Amino acid sequence: MKNWKKRWEDELSNITPTLNEEVKNEPISVAQEVKNRPIVRTEEELPWYKKLFSTPKRIAAFASACGVCALTLGLSLAFGLQPKGGGAVSAAGAVSVQINPEVVFSIDEDGKVSAVAAMNTDADVILSDSARVAAMKGKPVADAVKTFVDYAARLGYLDLSTPDAVRVTSCTDEDTAEFIGDCLQDYFCEKGAYIVVVEESVSAAEFAEYIGLAVDTSIESLTESIQSLTAPYFTRYAESQTDKTFEDLYFEQVEKAELEETFKALLADHVEKIRKHIADVQAISVQEQAIRTHADNPMWILGDYWTVKNRYAAEEFTANFASCMSEMENLLAAYEREYGKQIVSALDFQRVVDDCNAMPLETLTELLVNFTAELFAGNSAYIQQLLQNIGVDVSQLFRLYEAPESAAAYLEKMNEFVVIRYQELEERGKETYEKVRTEIDKSEYSAHIESLIEEYGSLQAYWDFLQN
Repeated sequence: MKNWKKRWEDELSNITPTLNEEVKNEPISVAQEVKNRPIVRTEEELPWYKKLFSTPKRIAAFASACGVCALTLGLSLAFGLQPKGGGAVSAAGAVSVQINPEVVFSIDEDGKVSAVAAMNTDADVILSDSARVAAMKGKPVADAVKTFVDYAARLGYLDLSTPDAVRVTSCTDEDTAEFIGDCLQDYFCEKGAYIVVVEESVSAAEFAEYIGLAVDTSIESLTESIQSLTAPYFTRYAESQTDKTFEDLYFEQVEKAELEETFKALLADHVEKIRKHIADVQAISVQEQAIRTHADNPMWILGDYWTVKNRYAAEEFTANFASCMSEMENLLAAYEREYGKQIVSALDFQRVVDDCNAMPLETLTELLVNFTAELFAGNSAYIQQLLQNIGVDVSQLFRLYEAPESAAAYLEKMNEFVVIRYQELEERGKETYEKVRTEIDKSEYSAHIESLIEEYGSLQAYWDFLQN
């Protein structure tokens, strides 16, 4: 169906007479311009800028459009100049994070971490794996800080079930420490942890002094200096303490008491298995003696179980002696299943007996009840053997317990220590870290902060209280 406009055009065409050729070819007259009279142009003939201001209504419309453009440009500039990533830091500088592990991040102009430096041995433990360093380096600084704090929580340096504090010191723009603090607060609320963030902003010179660097006051010099600190802290510490022996340097960072506590915990965890192992070896020993002295033993006293088994077929045994041999076979199979070791000869079994007798049960009991450094040191080799008997290899731990005598030994032992320490702390802290806690509402978290400020005067005072 035609629309109304088309119908109107068709009807008009039908009633309009057709022009003849003479009329069509008649020239069109043009009026002559009258001298000294201005030329009046139609709107279509006006330039664009005159059209724009041709009427008051158009002038008003133009002014309104200009206002909208100005507002849009202003908003674009305002949001464009804000920190990137919804408030992410976009200024060069440095940030320090203190828990017990302490770390320093160097930040580039895009607000991303260009270097990560440990400031104590506990931080070396976290940074002992290149994959963990890669999880922070090149990332926005707030993300890197949160990652570091999460690792500290995994290892139990930060107990998410206990009120505590983390200190963040920044020397970038004024908002950096506050922004990082906000990100950490979100993290702690999600984890259900009443751990507060103590924020501080300082100058580049103050930051350099704080971390023990002698640099000028420029941010560039500071960040370059931090990038030179990426070697492990224990390496830098040894280089700065040239008057100390390697033994002193080592045991300043690897506490003997910590290692002794580790051994004590291992003994406590495995003491029942140690006792069972002794009982199992004694049962084999009794059965082996019964075979040697059995009246039907074809070799009589000279014939131990393994020799008789290898020289004679089972068909040659009496029923009574065959039963005795079978019982021994069952005991040895059970021993292998339990401890992962085969006893294949009388000589092999004698070694097992000697190892088992490395420490009397009375001494072991005394160690567990009255554990002292002196008692441990005097029996360390026996303790190692008792644990190895049940398949617990502690040779690496015992190597750490021994003092290094050279620079190479110091570095080797320290590298080994931080790796073992990470594994040990991760296992020890797993239950607490993975404990399900109720997420904290921001208002409840803020109320906790206010209560601390009311009690201690400030969060800084609360931090100082926790350090004492």
